[in-house]
Amino acid sequence: MKLISKSLALCLGLSLSCSALYADHIWVGIFAKNTGITTQKYESRKYLRNFTSLMEREWEKGNSLIDVEYGYHKWIGIFGQGAVDKEQAYTSRRDLKKFLDVIDVRHKQGYSVIDAEYGDGLWLGVFAKRSGVKNEACRTYETLEELQAAISVRWQEGYRLTNLEYGDSVWFAVFSELEKKVDQGYAIGKWEEIQPDINSYWEKGYMLTNLEYGYGKWFALFETNTGYTNEGYNAVEDIEDLNEITTQRWKKGYRLTDFAEGRD
Repeated sequence: MKLISKSLALCLGLSLSCSALYADHIWVGIFAKNTGITTQKYESRKYLRNFTSLMEREWEKGNSLIDVEYGYHKWIGIFGQGAVDKEQAYTSRRDLKKFLDVIDVRHKQGYSVIDAEYGDGLWLGVFAKRSGVKNEACRTYETLEELQAAISVRWQEGYRLTNLEYGDSVWFAVFSELEKKVDQGYAIGKWEEIQPDINSYWEKGYMLTNLEYGYGKWFALFETNTGYTNEGYNAVEDIEDLNEITTQRWKKGYRLTDFAEGRD
């Protein structure tokens, strides 16, 4: 296992451990305590049809999908029980417009988007009948500048950015009007550039809730009122190393809340 460097940050009395590295390609896992998630497991499949079959089997066992990521030609899912979104469903399409059309149908059925992922020329949307969401809108943007402008407008309208994915040269954003009060912030840059921002947001009481890589930049989303404590991250070069770290974190009471892959 190759961890280039390790740092420890303190935020409002909470121990926030993170290991940072500078490499061409990295996997990043975000961990926290007091998430309400009781058990977790991860599984991967090469083809989406096999991954969706896996999801259905996990649902039958009472496990919900927490996060999905496509990398190294595999669909990787984190499943768990406890305080997780239940009554889940999924949709996949190659064409982005058709994908957005199906999302509209899911919205009318009472579902909210909990995760969207692009891989192998396919868009995958995972949905749940999530409480606490009053309205939701999904939009795409070709540039980070367009996305940032949209975020500012949506914040003023009372919406919050609840999911973000980069794929097929567009940023896919999910904005939700939430029942609870949530303040948000974000940081954009190369990996070494956003690490000080992560520490700065932690010091202000924010938690890192979504991490995405696209078009040479990392987008880190932060928010308040998550209920999480002891948040930290690990960044490694190999997914197998992240798997090992995740197992170690589980034994210490942490739960994986998000993971992403990208480049420095």
